[in-house]
Amino acid sequence: MNALTSLRYVTYSGLTMVALVYPRIGYGEENPAKLAGTARFDLSAGASVGTIDDGQIIAGNGSIQRPNWVPESQQPAAFTVSFPVSRLGWREITVRFTPAGSGAVTLTLMGPWEEASRGVVYRQEVLWDAFDVDGARLADVSFESRASGWQSGGGTIVGQTNDVPALNGTQYARTWHNQTLFTTLRVTAGKPVTLSVHARSVRPEGFREMKRITRHDTPAHQAARRFLRGANLGNGLEVPPGQNWGLSYTAQDIHHIRAEGFDHVRIPIGWHHYAGPGPEYRLKPEIFRKVDALVNPALKEGLNVLINIHHFDEFTSNPTGTVVKFYAIWRQIADHYAKAPAGQAFELLNEPKDAATTEVDNPIFAEAVRQIRKTNPNRTIVLGPGQWNGIGELPKLRLPDNDLNLIATVHCYDHPFQHGKPSKTRAF
Repeated sequence: MNALTSLRYVTYSGLTMVALVYPRIGYGEENPAKLAGTARFDLSAGASVGTIDDGQIIAGNGSIQRPNWVPESQQPAAFTVSFPVSRLGWREITVRFTPAGSGAVTLTLMGPWEEASRGVVYRQEVLWDAFDVDGARLADVSFESRASGWQSGGGTIVGQTNDVPALNGTQYARTWHNQTLFTTLRVTAGKPVTLSVHARSVRPEGFREMKRITRHDTPAHQAARRFLRGANLGNGLEVPPGQNWGLSYTAQDIHHIRAEGFDHVRIPIGWHHYAGPGPEYRLKPEIFRKVDALVNPALKEGLNVLINIHHFDEFTSNPTGTVVKFYAIWRQIADHYAKAPAGQAFELLNEPKDAATTEVDNPIFAEAVRQIRKTNPNRTIVLGPGQWNGIGELPKLRLPDNDLNLIATVHCYDHPFQHGKPSKTRAF
């Protein structure tokens, strides 16, 4: 992913520090700008420190991992930290690590790595400010001193603007993956280091903001109150015909779900398995009978219902080549349920991934919403960003303006409380 070309040792104020040097992949005017959904910084131990261990997130959401793009023998000397950021405000994260020896640990501020095309990296810029360090020494925590010790790998220290005020002082750092800033942390053997920092994404030139909703009583707000405690009927109707994943559901299951106090069920469905050839992609009546056998009892029990397209890998591998089929399926679903009560909602696609990025899906989903609205003008529609509905992608999601019955969904697998495997939380 981030091929390492060398380790560069830099002497500064009598100290030797190590910087991870990456090839200038896609460096120059050809790098298209894109809103950053995550910020990233790297930690790398100098020779006298040896290794850094016990890396963990203390506060905030994010990940701290060994850099798997460097040789395995060098990984114990480094961590890479990523965390979600927004263009709307500063986000803070706090990490902790323990150095094996005393000396210098290089802190490198950068941004996410993502290719626009092979060998061309998106320019996703991040602002940084207001460090707080315990257990180590950092010369300038807010980029205010000219002799701060921050060195440029193409990144800059800039003055605040009216739109983005600094948290401390009047300056902050501006970096992206190919244009970094780095400095030295002086650490002591065996003494844990706690490092906090604030970051936010830079709004790219030409970026279009969504129209803001000024009310809190829209149809979407009202619908969200009906989808608070749900049960997901997975490994059932999304399974390809002829396969059995060990689960099936009946009206009796629906009755039990209601009796346990749930207010809705989510029914994953593999509609695409039942679609005929194009251009009509006519759905077999069989799949509607199977779905109705769960939808109708649920609505009768007073449960709200969310139905989606699930495991549509043909689409996520080639969205633009499969979009006609995607639209055709949703037109048929929308027509079939046009007279369903308000408690039934549509979810456009479960966990877009691979080529179905947030940016690619935005116009596709907008058109799908437009087509559904022809037969379902008041239906609640749920849609989410790419990267498996990743919460870090949410800032890139664009909902159609002037539609007040759309709900965004994200899937989160970062909870510490798990039972056998990562848990999923649906957030509306």
